Amino acid sequence: MAALIGCIGVLYAIAIPYYMIGTGKTFVVSLQTMLPFVPGDLIKVVLAGLITQAIYKARPNAVFTRA
Repeated sequence: MAALIGCIGVLYAIAIPYYMIGTGKTFVVSLQTMLPFVPGDLIKVVLAGLITQAIYKARPNAVFTRA
C-alpha cells in the first residue's frame, strides 16, 4: 500500500500537472495520456511488495523496520 500511495500517487500527482503545463493540454487529456502506464505501475507495485515480503521472510534483519 505504501508503494502504491507513496510512489505512484505522488508520481502522478506531479506528472499530470507538469504534463498539462508543458503541453497546454487539459486535465482530462493529460489524465488519458497517463492511463496506459497505470497497469504496468500496478504490476510493479505488487512485485515490489512480494519481493520485499520474501526478503523479509528470508532475512528479517535486511529490511529496515522499527520494532
